Amino acid sequence: MSGFIQDVRYAVRMLARTPALTVAAMLALAVSIGANTAIFSVVDAVLLRPLPYRDAHRIVTAWNTWPEKGFPQMPVVPSDFVEWQKQATVFEHLAASQAVEVNLTGAGDPERLHASRASWNLFPLLGVQPALGRNFAQTEDQPGSDRVAILSDGLWKRRFAASRDIVGEQVAIDGSSHTVILPPRSHLLVPLLKATDSEV
Repeated sequence: MSGFIQDVRYAVRMLARTPALTVAAMLALAVSIGANTAIFSVVDAVLLRPLPYRDAHRIVTAWNTWPEKGFPQMPVVPSDFVEWQKQATVFEHLAASQAVEVNLTGAGDPERLHASRASWNLFPLLGVQPALGRNFAQTEDQPGSDRVAILSDGLWKRRFAASRDIVGEQVAIDGSSHTVILPPRSHLLVPLLKATDSEV
């Protein structure tokens, strides 16, 4: 132990003699540790940690491909999704979602949000239970049905002060009135909007 203490004292004296080199070495060390921590956090979240859904190891993503034209991954159009639902024998359930940008207006300043349009069965497929209110109904997946919306936990708390009275109220999304049917649990990270008309 005494030898270790002597080594530490010697190192401190040497570092004190060259402050510029010491600062550069400490900055390089800090950047390296920060970069490694960031990379591990991403790898842990994307590759190591399981998704927070029921039977997460059984969930897969499907898409169209067109390799002849250089498109290894293409979005699934609504007509393809409907056909997959009719003909699929490999999957127990099929649900669809589409990332979109929407404008939320009324009850405060207008706000641009990351959102998703989703088929009625997305939450049952993921095994997500409502924290409040109810899930989408199958009839709301049909053209001409009422427009309904599910708010993320974060948006519900930030914009609507976690009010339980928001269920059944109207919110304006892209200029169209949507009825709020529930705020979901917090691990759903984006506001999810019900598919309307031919959109999926």
